[in-house]
Amino acid sequence: MVWSDRDEADDYWQAVTNLNWSLRNGVNLALEYYYNGQTVQPRALDLSRLTTSEPLDAGRHYTGMLVSQDINPLWDYRIVMIRNADDASWVFYPRSTWALPVARETYLTAGAQWFGGDDDSEFGRLKPLALLEVQWFF
Repeated sequence: MVWSDRDEADDYWQAVTNLNWSLRNGVNLALEYYYNGQTVQPRALDLSRLTTSEPLDAGRHYTGMLVSQDINPLWDYRIVMIRNADDASWVFYPRSTWALPVARETYLTAGAQWFGGDDDSEFGRLKPLALLEVQWFF
């Protein structure tokens, strides 16, 4: 739980609760509920809010689910699903990560994100996207 006491705006709180399971076959499951006490209109969302630490969530109630598994020590996959319960919009985000066989720790992740909901909802107005990410730890 987090309570934000801001000088320039109203105070608010946020809370997260989750359940995690690790099954014997290596599958990991997580269910999560997020309460957001400070909502933002979807049309007010823009990237400049990230740098000013302003709230970004349009909904008050979110649920999420994660399914992940290590296929082998060098390859894993994750599927993340998030639903804004207030406007019924959603995100579906599968991805897979491979540890590349190089001297330093280097990881390649490929994935995609699909969004759904009404055109004026938080996630429904977004277009599907694909991603490719390389991480190098030195």
